[in-house]
Amino acid sequence: VFSKLLELSGEDVKKMTFLDKLNRLEELEILTKESWMHLREYRNEIAHEYSFNQDEVVDSINLIYEKSNELIAILDTLQRFAEEKLNYTTHTT
Repeated sequence: VFSKLLELSGEDVKKMTFLDKLNRLEELEILTKESWMHLREYRNEIAHEYSFNQDEVVDSINLIYEKSNELIAILDTLQRFAEEKLNYTTHTT
C-alpha cells in the first residue's frame, strides 16, 4: 500500500528502501516512522511467538487488539491523502 501511494504521488519507488518509503510518508504527514517501526516490532513479537504458555498467547492477542486502532488510523490517513491530494477515490466495503 505504501509503495502504491507513493507511486501515485509521483515518487520513483523502485530504488527506495523501506526506510526511505517510511521517511517519505512521514514527510507527507501520513505516519511517523517511529510509530510504524513499533507496530512492526509488535507484529514480529506476535508472529514469532510460539508459546505454549496460555498467558503469553492471551497477552499477544490483547496487544493485537490494542494496536488495531493505530493501524486503522494509518489506513484512514492513507485514504484521506489519496482522496484529497491525489483525487483518487477509495472504496471500502
